[in-house]
Amino acid sequence: MVFRDHGAAGTSLPHPRPQVVAMPIVPTRLRGLLDLARAAYDQTGSCRYLDVAEAEVADGARVLRASPSPVAFAPYASRSPYETWVAPRRHAASFGDVTDEVLDALAEPLPAALAALRRVLGGPAHNLVLQGVPSGEEATEYFLWRLQVVPRLAVARRSGTRDRACSQSGPARAGRRGAAGRARGRW
Repeated sequence: MVFRDHGAAGTSLPHPRPQVVAMPIVPTRLRGLLDLARAAYDQTGSCRYLDVAEAEVADGARVLRASPSPVAFAPYASRSPYETWVAPRRHAASFGDVTDEVLDALAEPLPAALAALRRVLGGPAHNLVLQGVPSGEEATEYFLWRLQVVPRLAVARRSGTRDRACSQSGPARAGRRGAAGRARGRW
């Protein structure tokens, strides 16, 4: 697993830091995503993640930057407000199989996604996660590698005797500017 934290994104260290974590097992969440992707592939014969990336490009409403290879977009059903994916437009399950052409092309959409976060949210703490298949599954046809930019918009706030997480942007603003509200240049 490869990820980069910026700000206090899940830790107490405020400075940016990349990390590589090698695990002898596949994390439960990733295995679940792989199982769902395999089931969808078995039903349709196509990679659901590549289909999503191409549907986002065709729609255009949540696309931050598109190039002939990678595209940066806010997924329709994101896990958190302002989550952004940078994904290839040609099938590749493993980032380890990425060509130099695709690496060069990442120089456009990834900085655009990070600049949009700075512009809209003032540069919040965020995680940059590289999602791909586990070692030994590189030939998988049903999964697509991607970079996920996940802003950390919740902070712990003391309330009585219990800690609670609350949104820094407020629920109304997060709802308006969530996945459906990032259309046409506002996000």
